[in-house]
Amino acid sequence: MDIDSMDLYCFVKVAYQKSITRTAHHLHLTQPALTSRLQKLEAKLGVQLLLRSSKGIKLTEEGSLFLKHAIRILKELNAIETELNKLQEGYNTIKSNH
Repeated sequence: MDIDSMDLYCFVKVAYQKSITRTAHHLHLTQPALTSRLQKLEAKLGVQLLLRSSKGIKLTEEGSLFLKHAIRILKELNAIETELNKLQEGYNTIKSNH
């Protein structure tokens, strides 16, 4: 499975905004590009995550489950990035002191 963090981020944003159009605008993407990304994510997972209607977006049961995990994964990725940056800053401080 080839899901990247941008896939997760886009899905989480759509789930909260309940609108592909608003989310696409917020993420500086075209609506077709975001729709395509979401459809590819659903195809990769083999489940429908979103119910689309003229009233907006609703999560399927699978979408609700995936949302919880996507949020957790994004938080973990952010924590890893923060820790690595702190570690790198420490190395840079040590190098500059020598």
